[in-house]
Amino acid sequence: QVKILKDGEVIATHQRSFNKAQQIEQESHIKELIDRKKQASKHRGQNRLTHAVSNGSAFLIKAAEKKYQLANITKQLLQLLDEYGAAELEAAMEEALSRDVPHHNAVRLSLQKRREEKDLPPPLPSLLPKDKRARELIVRPHKLSDYDQLQQPLEKENDDTESTTAESEDA
Repeated sequence: QVKILKDGEVIATHQRSFNKAQQIEQESHIKELIDRKKQASKHRGQNRLTHAVSNGSAFLIKAAEKKYQLANITKQLLQLLDEYGAAELEAAMEEALSRDVPHHNAVRLSLQKRREEKDLPPPLPSLLPKDKRARELIVRPHKLSDYDQLQQPLEKENDDTESTTAESEDA
Protein backbone atom coordinates (compact mmCIF):
# COMPACT_ATOMS: atom_id res chain seq x y z
CA GLN A 1 0.00 0.00 0.00
CA VAL A 2 0.93 3.63 -0.54
CA LYS A 3 -0.14 6.02 2.19
CA ILE A 4 -0.42 9.77 1.72
CA LEU A 5 0.09 11.82 4.87
CA LYS A 6 -0.70 15.40 5.75
CA ASP A 7 0.63 16.76 9.04
CA GLY A 8 1.30 13.20 10.18
CA GLU A 9 -2.27 12.07 9.48
CA VAL A 10 -3.13 9.52 6.78
CA ILE A 11 -5.43 11.21 4.27
CA ALA A 12 -5.37 8.56 1.53
CA THR A 13 -4.34 4.96 1.05
CA HIS A 14 -3.84 3.37 -2.35
CA GLN A 15 -3.01 -0.09 -3.54
CA ARG A 16 0.62 -0.33 -4.66
CA SER A 17 1.35 -1.48 -8.20
CA PHE A 18 4.69 -2.48 -9.68
CA ASN A 19 3.35 -2.68 -13.25
CA LYS A 20 4.80 -0.17 -15.68
CA ALA A 21 2.50 2.77 -16.61
CA GLN A 22 -0.47 1.39 -14.67
CA GLN A 23 -2.69 4.04 -13.15
CA ILE A 24 -4.60 3.16 -10.00
CA GLU A 25 -7.46 5.40 -9.00
CA GLN A 26 -10.03 5.41 -6.24
CA GLU A 27 -13.57 6.21 -7.31
CA SER A 28 -14.18 8.49 -4.31
CA HIS A 29 -11.10 10.60 -5.15
CA ILE A 30 -12.15 11.00 -8.77
CA LYS A 31 -15.67 12.05 -7.70
CA GLU A 32 -14.26 14.61 -5.26
CA LEU A 33 -11.95 16.00 -7.95
CA ILE A 34 -14.86 16.37 -10.38
CA ASP A 35 -16.93 18.14 -7.72
CA ARG A 36 -14.09 20.55 -6.94
CA LYS A 37 -13.57 21.33 -10.63
CA LYS A 38 -17.28 22.07 -11.05
CA GLN A 39 -17.14 24.47 -8.10
CA ALA A 40 -14.05 26.18 -9.52
CA SER A 41 -15.61 26.62 -12.97
CA LYS A 42 -18.66 28.28 -11.39
CA HIS A 43 -16.47 31.12 -10.19
CA ARG A 44 -14.33 31.49 -13.34
CA GLY A 45 -16.86 33.81 -14.99
CA GLN A 46 -17.23 35.89 -11.85
CA ASN A 47 -13.46 36.26 -11.63
CA ARG A 48 -13.24 37.39 -15.26
CA LEU A 49 -16.00 39.92 -14.68
CA THR A 50 -14.49 41.35 -11.48
CA HIS A 51 -11.06 41.66 -13.11
CA ALA A 52 -12.45 43.41 -16.18
CA VAL A 53 -14.80 45.80 -14.39
CA SER A 54 -13.83 47.53 -11.14
CA ASN A 55 -17.40 47.64 -9.80
CA GLY A 56 -18.07 43.99 -10.73
CA SER A 57 -17.74 42.69 -7.17
CA ALA A 58 -20.06 45.33 -5.74
CA PHE A 59 -22.59 44.61 -8.48
CA LEU A 60 -22.57 40.85 -7.84
CA ILE A 61 -22.82 41.34 -4.07
CA LYS A 62 -25.87 43.61 -4.49
CA ALA A 63 -27.41 41.09 -6.90
CA ALA A 64 -26.88 38.29 -4.36
CA GLU A 65 -28.44 40.42 -1.61
CA LYS A 66 -31.54 40.79 -3.80
CA LYS A 67 -31.50 37.00 -4.27
CA TYR A 68 -30.97 37.18 -8.04
CA GLN A 69 -29.52 34.12 -9.74
CA LEU A 70 -25.79 34.92 -9.96
CA ALA A 71 -24.93 32.29 -12.56
CA ASN A 72 -27.35 33.77 -15.09
CA ILE A 73 -26.43 37.38 -14.29
CA THR A 74 -22.73 36.57 -14.64
CA LYS A 75 -23.30 34.81 -17.96
CA GLN A 76 -25.32 37.73 -19.35
CA LEU A 77 -22.82 40.34 -18.09
CA LEU A 78 -19.93 38.44 -19.68
CA GLN A 79 -21.79 38.48 -22.98
CA LEU A 80 -22.29 42.25 -22.63
CA LEU A 81 -18.60 42.60 -21.78
CA ASP A 82 -17.69 40.84 -25.02
CA GLU A 83 -20.13 42.97 -27.04
CA TYR A 84 -19.57 46.43 -25.55
CA GLY A 85 -16.17 46.32 -23.84
CA ALA A 86 -15.07 46.91 -20.25
CA ALA A 87 -15.38 50.72 -20.14
CA GLU A 88 -18.98 50.83 -21.41
CA LEU A 89 -20.01 47.90 -19.23
CA GLU A 90 -18.51 49.52 -16.15
CA ALA A 91 -20.42 52.77 -16.77
CA ALA A 92 -23.69 50.90 -17.33
CA MET A 93 -23.19 48.78 -14.22
CA GLU A 94 -22.48 51.93 -12.20
CA GLU A 95 -25.75 53.43 -13.43
CA ALA A 96 -27.66 50.27 -12.51
CA LEU A 97 -26.06 50.29 -9.05
CA SER A 98 -26.95 53.95 -8.53
CA ARG A 99 -30.60 53.07 -9.27
CA ASP A 100 -30.29 50.03 -6.94
CA VAL A 101 -31.13 47.61 -9.76
CA PRO A 102 -28.21 45.15 -9.89
CA HIS A 103 -29.62 43.08 -12.73
CA HIS A 104 -28.26 42.34 -16.20
CA ASN A 105 -31.41 43.69 -17.89
CA ALA A 106 -30.87 47.10 -16.28
CA VAL A 107 -27.29 47.05 -17.53
CA ARG A 108 -28.38 46.01 -21.03
CA LEU A 109 -30.95 48.84 -21.19
CA SER A 110 -28.35 51.35 -20.01
CA LEU A 111 -25.88 50.15 -22.65
CA GLN A 112 -28.49 50.42 -25.39
CA LYS A 113 -29.51 53.90 -24.23
CA ARG A 114 -25.88 55.07 -24.15
CA ARG A 115 -25.30 53.63 -27.63
CA GLU A 116 -28.39 55.34 -29.05
CA GLU A 117 -27.42 58.68 -27.44
CA LYS A 118 -24.08 58.46 -29.25
CA ASP A 119 -25.89 57.49 -32.47
CA LEU A 120 -23.81 54.32 -32.81
CA PRO A 121 -24.87 51.13 -34.58
CA PRO A 122 -25.52 47.97 -32.55
CA PRO A 123 -22.34 46.18 -31.53
CA LEU A 124 -21.18 43.32 -33.68
CA PRO A 125 -20.09 40.14 -31.96
CA SER A 126 -16.34 39.65 -32.16
CA LEU A 127 -15.20 36.45 -33.78
CA LEU A 128 -12.45 35.14 -31.54
CA PRO A 129 -10.62 31.84 -31.72
CA LYS A 130 -11.68 29.08 -29.36
CA ASP A 131 -8.46 29.53 -27.38
CA LYS A 132 -9.48 30.40 -23.81
CA ARG A 133 -6.54 32.79 -23.42
CA ALA A 134 -7.73 34.91 -26.36
CA ARG A 135 -11.40 34.81 -25.36
CA GLU A 136 -10.77 35.86 -21.75
CA LEU A 137 -8.13 38.48 -22.47
CA ILE A 138 -9.07 41.84 -21.01
CA VAL A 139 -7.78 44.94 -22.76
CA ARG A 140 -8.30 48.12 -20.79
CA PRO A 141 -8.50 51.26 -22.94
CA HIS A 142 -6.06 54.04 -22.12
CA LYS A 143 -5.72 57.70 -23.03
CA LEU A 144 -4.82 58.18 -26.67
CA SER A 145 -3.03 61.41 -25.74
CA ASP A 146 -0.11 59.22 -24.63
CA TYR A 147 0.64 58.70 -28.32
CA ASP A 148 1.02 62.46 -28.85
CA GLN A 149 4.36 62.29 -27.05
CA LEU A 150 5.67 59.87 -29.65
CA GLN A 151 4.86 62.28 -32.47
CA GLN A 152 6.53 65.40 -30.99
CA PRO A 153 10.22 64.47 -31.50
CA LEU A 154 9.45 63.27 -35.03
CA GLU A 155 7.73 66.57 -35.90
CA LYS A 156 10.73 68.54 -34.53
CA GLU A 157 13.09 66.33 -36.54
CA ASN A 158 11.04 66.89 -39.71
CA ASP A 159 11.04 70.66 -39.15
CA ASP A 160 14.86 70.67 -38.80
CA THR A 161 15.25 68.50 -41.93
CA GLU A 162 12.93 70.73 -43.98
CA SER A 163 14.77 73.91 -42.96
CA THR A 164 18.17 72.31 -43.77
CA THR A 165 16.86 71.12 -47.16
CA ALA A 166 15.45 74.55 -47.92
CA GLU A 167 18.80 76.20 -47.04
CA SER A 168 20.80 73.80 -49.24
CA GLU A 169 18.41 74.45 -52.19
CA ASP A 170 18.94 78.20 -51.80
CA ALA A 171 22.72 77.79 -51.90
